[in-house]
Amino acid sequence: MQVAGRNLLAVLAMRQASYADAAKAYNSLPEADRGAAEPTPEVKAALDKVNVEADGLIDVAARFVAFATVKNLPQSTRDRVFGLLENVYKTRHPEDATGLQALVDEKVKALGGGSGDLARFPRGMVRRASVRQRGRVQALRRELPRPRASRADPDRGAGARHQTLRAGIHMTLARR
Repeated sequence: MQVAGRNLLAVLAMRQASYADAAKAYNSLPEADRGAAEPTPEVKAALDKVNVEADGLIDVAARFVAFATVKNLPQSTRDRVFGLLENVYKTRHPEDATGLQALVDEKVKALGGGSGDLARFPRGMVRRASVRQRGRVQALRRELPRPRASRADPDRGAGARHQTLRAGIHMTLARR
């Protein structure tokens, strides 16, 4: 598994632990207070903490599932995290059944799975950046190199650098 995938799993584990602690704190409150029509400030604060931790866990789990989909990570790991994601999402948003897949699809799209290089090249194919033969690529594109710097910035051409270097050498020799 790649480093980014391992990092996401580590963050997921931390978020899961925080969510479990918040849920445990909420469940430790008396049942009468949790089920009351008008909850106490303590119950509201504990429920808000559970919701914040659930949202963070949902976000990280959805990012991992999207990453695992785009990078073609092992199906078993992806399914395990998706099961956790589905469970927490249904607990947090019981009325929204279709939002989970839309969330994962949004994260996949944000990672570039569906457009760009990932869509053009099959999975497993690595495309390396061009290192040499820049002139040949420019020739194929019919981009001809300029003989000198543009008028907008005349001090950037090779000739200007050469003149600056010569002037520096002459000044150094003149000081001796």
